[in-house]
Amino acid sequence: MRLTSGMGTNLRRLVLPLAVTAITVLAYANSFSGSFLLDDYRNIARNPHIGRFWEQVLNSTRPVVGLSFYLNHKLGNHAEIGVKAADYHLVNLVIHLIAGLLLFGIVRRTLRLPGLAERYGGDAAGLGAVVAAVWLVHPLQTAAVTYIVQRAESLMGMFYLLTLYCMARSFRSGRPNRWHTAAIVACALGMATKPTMVTAPVMVLLYDRVFLAESFGDLFRRRGHVYLVLAATWLVLAALLAVPNESTTSAGFGAGLLSPAGYLQTQCVVVAHYLGLVFYPAGLCLDYAWPAASASEAALPGAALLVMLVTSVWLYARGSGLGMGGLWFFVALAPSSSIIPVADYAFDHRMYVPLAGIVVVVVFAVHALLRDRIRKRLLTGLGLAGIVVLASMTYLRNCDYQTEENMWSDVVQKAPHNLRARNDLAVALSEAGKAKEAIMQYNEVLARIPDEDMARFQRGDVDLRAMIPANSHRQNYFRAHANLGLLNHLLLKDYGAAADHFRAALKVNPGHAEVRAKLAAVEAKLGKRE
Repeated sequence: MRLTSGMGTNLRRLVLPLAVTAITVLAYANSFSGSFLLDDYRNIARNPHIGRFWEQVLNSTRPVVGLSFYLNHKLGNHAEIGVKAADYHLVNLVIHLIAGLLLFGIVRRTLRLPGLAERYGGDAAGLGAVVAAVWLVHPLQTAAVTYIVQRAESLMGMFYLLTLYCMARSFRSGRPNRWHTAAIVACALGMATKPTMVTAPVMVLLYDRVFLAESFGDLFRRRGHVYLVLAATWLVLAALLAVPNESTTSAGFGAGLLSPAGYLQTQCVVVAHYLGLVFYPAGLCLDYAWPAASASEAALPGAALLVMLVTSVWLYARGSGLGMGGLWFFVALAPSSSIIPVADYAFDHRMYVPLAGIVVVVVFAVHALLRDRIRKRLLTGLGLAGIVVLASMTYLRNCDYQTEENMWSDVVQKAPHNLRARNDLAVALSEAGKAKEAIMQYNEVLARIPDEDMARFQRGDVDLRAMIPANSHRQNYFRAHANLGLLNHLLLKDYGAAADHFRAALKVNPGHAEVRAKLAAVEAKLGKRE
């Protein structure tokens, strides 16, 4: 049976998207056997509200994320097997693939716009596929895809790209209002997913100006009403952030431990690190526990980033798409990496959307070198090899997510000062029956706490009204002693040591009911022995 020309054309159009999808699936094939980690337990595996619609969705500052976990739980959870991480990994990968295909569509349609079609039209699909493939299989993205709870980041990224894609479709559509409506809905959903969506209306505006409108005045005359409604989606975010919830302190919108100036100073070093990972992703770390940077440490990376920003603005003002790529990076990263302090200074998942801007700049800079046939073939071959290498690195990085012991061992190796990671590694070791190794990690946690803090905690001299950051000395002191108590109680049967550790933990947090109950149980056993 012979295919009609129309069917043949449609199949040819699907070749590149299918190829991009295939290599992404291969890169993440081993992610399905990954375990729950860190905040996955609080939000999914041990979340008593995950199956309750009201608590999970309507009583949340991130209702779209809550809804996705709620549906994941309802559709994939079975009483006889419990919560399966693989169900959540599958949904995360689907979200990531949709986001990548949207990026492919944005690049392809942009290159076919007036003013670009003459130069790039013939290569539009190929360039879109390369950008999407590099972005999808880059190891830096594993923090937002394989770490399950960071679905918040990838889902937000999907809505971010969907907003821009719908606007790009509207520019050449005979019925643009339909696409405008879709863009507004996507933007509102993104605002209800994660606060870092806040820059999406600005990004669409910048895109419109550089690729379509002759000036901002021309832009507002034609589509000012659309941007007014897009900006109104910020009200969704404002309303959600007004609800007191721990998620309001994430994504760059909560109180941190540094002043705005100090946080910006630290982010100069952090963002420079992110850029290094883009080109050499060998230092990926789930939990950096990044220290505050001094002015001298921030000077050189800060100067380099300022040059990049000024250059991006200059290129953008000249109507260059490379300038748009540079601004994409800085604007998308601004909510979490500028002047609004966050307790954790660095996380790889924050690069999920900003990475697209850097990839576009690099791919089109390389494309500019494709002058003759031989060079084109050489660079094309190197590009394909690079995609394969990145996909292989992603596959290997996913191996770290297979077990908690694997991941926390990796984090401790890369960030030996991270006491939270050492605590979690010790928990994983004790659960694996490796009591001696676990005790070594707990003792290392206590040894790394400053002597003055140790003395205060041992006296019980603590301010219970103060917020306890997750990686603070107080929190790690408490966790180490509480878990050492459990380890001595349950594995080593050393009830005296267990009681001592429980008492030490209660000096820091005397209201902790579980530890108090464990201490009572241990003291009862000691009483019977006497």
